[in-house]
Amino acid sequence: MRYEVPSPKEIRKSFQKSEYSFIEYHIHRRISPYLTWVFLRFTIIAELIALLTPLVDLLTLYSISRGNFIFAAILTQVHIILDSSDGEIARFRKTVVKRSKNQEAFGALTDSLVGLLIFPFIIFYVGLEFGGLITGLISMGAFYLLVVSSAYTKIYYPKSKIGKDFREKCFGKRKYKWGFNSIIQKSLITLALLFQSVIFLWIFVLGAITIVVLRIYLLYRQK
Repeated sequence: MRYEVPSPKEIRKSFQKSEYSFIEYHIHRRISPYLTWVFLRFTIIAELIALLTPLVDLLTLYSISRGNFIFAAILTQVHIILDSSDGEIARFRKTVVKRSKNQEAFGALTDSLVGLLIFPFIIFYVGLEFGGLITGLISMGAFYLLVVSSAYTKIYYPKSKIGKDFREKCFGKRKYKWGFNSIIQKSLITLALLFQSVIFLWIFVLGAITIVVLRIYLLYRQK
């Protein structure tokens, strides 16, 4: 199918979501439109990009195992940019061809695969390398606490706006999304790899536990 490829500026204006975290908006979402432009020029579909993200994470694990921590840190940020580009391509292609339910399901499946299976092992491996086995297990456990508390909210309060209420109670109404989102989590892992320091992992653990406790509190108040 032939179509006119929009410029990176048009991609940023028309095919990005309206709300992002501060870091993502000013860094990753400024880079991703250029990558999206290249992918669209070569007619690379979003599903192929979705397959690249788990491969990048597997390469990150391999790099950590080989002691290439700087390269692993770069790959962690590449993952975020690819994920951004994936969404931009999908939103653009919706304007030129109808996406099937299978395509949407495939994207959700790869996101789950990366988010729930591969990324936690990156967290564990970083903890293992810089703090030992216990640090790795605690860090990975803190991540899954976040996942379980989020899943509980979505299952038992599907129509609630607790996520938005949570951010507003903690951070007030801001132009950008604030909180302990996935971008912050991945950025802490990136810093841990760059500086080869366990301190950033403990910040990650502390942030995760704080968010879980506040989330439980707000859920309790909502009952």
